[in-house]
Amino acid sequence: PNLYESVGQLEWYVTLKDCPCKIKIDRLIIDYHAKLITLIDVKTLGDFSSNFEMHMNMFSYQIQSEYYTKVFKEGTNAKSNIPGFVDKINDLLSQGFTINDDFIFIVVPKNDSAILDCFYRTGQKETLDKIELAMKMYLTCIEEGNSPSKQNYVETLEKWYVN
Repeated sequence: PNLYESVGQLEWYVTLKDCPCKIKIDRLIIDYHAKLITLIDVKTLGDFSSNFEMHMNMFSYQIQSEYYTKVFKEGTNAKSNIPGFVDKINDLLSQGFTINDDFIFIVVPKNDSAILDCFYRTGQKETLDKIELAMKMYLTCIEEGNSPSKQNYVETLEKWYVN
């Protein structure tokens, strides 16, 4: 029997707190020995791989890792681009498998520096709060018939306060 299974380019569609969500996981690893499911994203970098932390902060990759993990863990009515994979994941979870709290970034530099794997521990409250706000903004705009944007959200809130 295989100890690991690796699935690439997994699209995952769910509903999370009434909000439709989609993620595209570059690589999902199932570790049958540790009963662990790990999400991985590949980032190419036009810089030295050792500078990834700076790029992570500049582009807020921590939001992506929190969002992907949250959507994969908490979403309901899941659908996938891989037939039967939702049932497989649900079956594994029912057998005691867990979703890794460490989201892994594989950093592939375009120069000659080394390829790195960087672990981000999900569950950070400040980042999760930003995701909750973004989802609230999205739903509020949709309910008001507006295109989801920060500006439309603010204008919707001001309308509520003015009236």
